[in-house]
Amino acid sequence: MRSIYLLVIIGLVSVLTACQSKEAEQFIKQESTVEEAQQLVEEAMRDKGLTVSVGKVQYDNIGKSIDTSRVVVDYETKHDPVYKGRAFLHVDEEAKPRRFAGVDHLGLERTEGLMTLGDVLMERISNAAHQSSVPKVDKVMKEIPGLSWEESEKIVFNQVGYDQEMFPELLRLYGENRLENPSEGEAKEWMEQFKGRSDNDESEMWLPFEYSGEMTNAQFETILEQFSGLEDLWEGPLYVRITADRFDKSEDPIYNKYSNGMGSNVFIGGFE
Repeated sequence: MRSIYLLVIIGLVSVLTACQSKEAEQFIKQESTVEEAQQLVEEAMRDKGLTVSVGKVQYDNIGKSIDTSRVVVDYETKHDPVYKGRAFLHVDEEAKPRRFAGVDHLGLERTEGLMTLGDVLMERISNAAHQSSVPKVDKVMKEIPGLSWEESEKIVFNQVGYDQEMFPELLRLYGENRLENPSEGEAKEWMEQFKGRSDNDESEMWLPFEYSGEMTNAQFETILEQFSGLEDLWEGPLYVRITADRFDKSEDPIYNKYSNGMGSNVFIGGFE
């Protein structure tokens, strides 16, 4: 008898689960749901002083499972530098019919493992604060045939932290489009104003290049030596990354070793 009751209970649970799954699927596929989700994100961003274009709307994923209690909305800011992020909305699964219960978060700060907007903006400010370094690097580059810049912004900075308490002010400058093309003087002032107070991760300057031809260890060492002689370029760690067309496969990988120990056409070296 107990086994019969157990089978009945299991059957009822299965039916309820199937109904809930069907309701969840119908909810996310409705055009009105997509439009409302996008509108909620646009409005929340406007409250932050930002204008965005919204895109795909879908349920959040937890590993290989779908979380029907949260909806993810992809967006792209209409400011420079452009930031591509994801906003998260709560779903009231108890409501009949289902409805949105508000914004969880906009994906602007340190959440969901995404690169934060603050990181992107501080990289832009760092690049602008060291504009005068570019001509110094260009002068050395002209002496190295086949070498060219890989990145459009040329010099790149990593691990540039920011003071999270100052993030609203940083966001205000971004919304007013004042970070599009700041002067070196402005950028240096903002670096002092917004930089993080933690010393856990030291900021790094990277010089990303492309090389036309085959790169060897000896060639890369020579290039590193040429850049090491630059004065007043940067006070912290400096790294040179060169992506070559080819590499000498007969050499042991030193500067171009993948994590699996194999060689590659990407050479990286640096100095303090």
